Amino acid sequence: MEISGFGHFGIRRTAALGFCALALIGCLGAAGEVLAQEDADTPSRETPLYEQDPYDLVTLKGHENKEPLKVEPIDLPDRRVPQYVSPTKRFTLSLLDQPEKKYEVRWKSIAKIELFEQLVLAQANELVRNGDREAAYDYFQWLKNKDPKLPGLRESISDYLYREAGIQSQKNNFYGALAVLFNLYDYNPGYPKLSNALGVTEEKLLQQFNAAGDYAGMRALLKNLRDRFPDHPTVVKWESNLKGRAADALTAAREAAGRGQFREADRAMQQVVTFWPNLPGTDQLRGLLHRRYPRVLVGVGEPAARFDPRHRWNWAT
Repeated sequence: MEISGFGHFGIRRTAALGFCALALIGCLGAAGEVLAQEDADTPSRETPLYEQDPYDLVTLKGHENKEPLKVEPIDLPDRRVPQYVSPTKRFTLSLLDQPEKKYEVRWKSIAKIELFEQLVLAQANELVRNGDREAAYDYFQWLKNKDPKLPGLRESISDYLYREAGIQSQKNNFYGALAVLFNLYDYNPGYPKLSNALGVTEEKLLQQFNAAGDYAGMRALLKNLRDRFPDHPTVVKWESNLKGRAADALTAAREAAGRGQFREADRAMQQVVTFWPNLPGTDQLRGLLHRRYPRVLVGVGEPAARFDPRHRWNWAT
């Protein structure tokens, strides 16, 4: 999958799924091929429900234990079953296999109406539960285009993304999991489990970055989480950690500068900037050291064969 399509839903299907901010999902494998229909009027078993001729299901009172009637899509305002209709009001039905015949039915005779869009959503949820995430994606894509405000759709897509992030985490693909969770935030920022999931996923990556000494990467991760959840415990924990280490280095730099050991102070200041460059007091001490211990950094385009600063005609050396 790559993150495109679905608008903020964001996971687009390919034969293999992977994320890099979404370049966001692991490897699902290729989707099964849909077999050709043997009979143009009868969809094959593998034909997705949303590609079949649409129909609604109507269950009449007294027939709850029988198969519901397959009818032509009912003409309803906004394709929603009204919460209340006068029991004596009539509406017209046509059976799916006999569309030319019209039947008038009173609302009081109706036990249940299941709209085609609801049936597709139910099938999508079933596919997710069965682990067929790629097929479920296509169902959600169809619903997102057909009826984005369908009741229950936002919750189902959110659960789908949350489940996908969990699968990537189980594979130790924390970058992929994080990308999915950020897409979940864009689609449904109020999803109840999102804050905790983002914290757990970022914690894994922060530990890896910390062990590798990639403090700039840690700050970038923390900013992404802070922008979404400013007071998140993971943000508070790791920002306090980095600021504390920067403060210790700043104290060491001040003490070294006070002793006149400007090279040692300069090295300590480099640590300050590495941990937390915006720490209060950093710019003032850097300015003092620059005046007392100026340095010039020269970049070269080739490695030195040997180190001999006396060879000024050879910048690499």
